Amino acid sequence: MPHDPRYHYLYRDAPGWGRALFVVVLLAALAAGVTAVVLLVRQRGTSTPRAASQPPVQSAPSAALAILEERFARGEIDDEEYQRRRAVLTAAR
Repeated sequence: MPHDPRYHYLYRDAPGWGRALFVVVLLAALAAGVTAVVLLVRQRGTSTPRAASQPPVQSAPSAALAILEERFARGEIDDEEYQRRRAVLTAAR
């Protein structure tokens, strides 16, 4: 097989800066590829379960009413206080 001088220069006896530049570019491309794959996997892996696991967002009065109802159900407040606070919350709407 005849000797090709281009092969010899590009791959075997490249000057120091040329070889160093090749290694830096190769490592940068490899790091960019790995980063892209990791970001895609993270985005794909967490977008659906996170959205499904979060409860729907309630407005402030609805959330306050829900907390008030829970406190009443647990017996933390009596009927009179429940009715008074509920009237204040529903009047704010």
